[in-house]
Amino acid sequence: MAIRLKKSLFIGLGGTGAEAVLHTKKRFLDAYGEIPPMIGFLVIDTDGGVLNNKKIYEADGSSVVLENFEHLHVSCNGAISIYSNNPSSFLWYPKANTNTLSALNGLGAGQVRSNGRFIALHNKVVLANAIQSAVNRISNPIPADSKYMLFKNDSRTYVNVPFSVSGGTGSGTFIEVSNILRNQLGDEVDIMPYIVLPDVFNTMASGPSMRNTKPNAYGALMEMDYLMHLTPNSTPLTTEYGDGQVVYKKPYDLAVVINNSTAEGTTYPHVKDIAELIGLGMFVGSSELSSEVSSPFDNVKAQIFDKNF
Repeated sequence: MAIRLKKSLFIGLGGTGAEAVLHTKKRFLDAYGEIPPMIGFLVIDTDGGVLNNKKIYEADGSSVVLENFEHLHVSCNGAISIYSNNPSSFLWYPKANTNTLSALNGLGAGQVRSNGRFIALHNKVVLANAIQSAVNRISNPIPADSKYMLFKNDSRTYVNVPFSVSGGTGSGTFIEVSNILRNQLGDEVDIMPYIVLPDVFNTMASGPSMRNTKPNAYGALMEMDYLMHLTPNSTPLTTEYGDGQVVYKKPYDLAVVINNSTAEGTTYPHVKDIAELIGLGMFVGSSELSSEVSSPFDNVKAQIFDKNF
């Protein structure tokens, strides 16, 4: 009997997203001994060394890694000059943060959300090309004699995007990434974000290193809430970036927002535990078991679209 899977792309943003995607990849390797042809992975980060500290191991001690084509490092050299030469194109960028732009040369967003967005907009063509390549890799026709086939012959692309809104990369790039997906795939894409809230990071550590976690999350969720209320009749929302204008669309129909405690009172003290659970959830959501998982989400979507809540 053929193995039925959804055509699924897992795009991890930042360190938390990378770890969740690695756990999903491990699940596929554990289950099938290989990565099925309709399954793909991409991690996007502003810190080139993020994967050095992310190690996921198989039972035999071998490590699960991302291939070079599954990992994209984006950065921005000379950000302060880019900003200074054309400040009228950066009205969205907080003036209070301009002193942090000089730190972007080859480095990460540094827990500054606006810097994550600056990097994403600066690399919008690179991001679009990497995402399109990832989509193309999982869109090839499946041979008739393959042991895999698309679940219910569904040709849509299901994109899972795990990230944290506490740091600079996830909270700064997730809207740009979803916008690229909407522009490239239109109605043929179903995007599900898995958003990790600051609770777990504030449990892991305290002090100056955590001072931006809640402000980043607040800003990111406020922006997402505004965008998710856009309709086809809404006035187009645009922003300027140096060489052009970006027009934004509604990023998601639904989002999964995750803190570090359950309804039963169990608390997860480390983000790696949450990343592993997200990885499992994304794996299950792409499999034949997804019909059971999808039903509650479909019910919520129906209520949202019918305004019956």
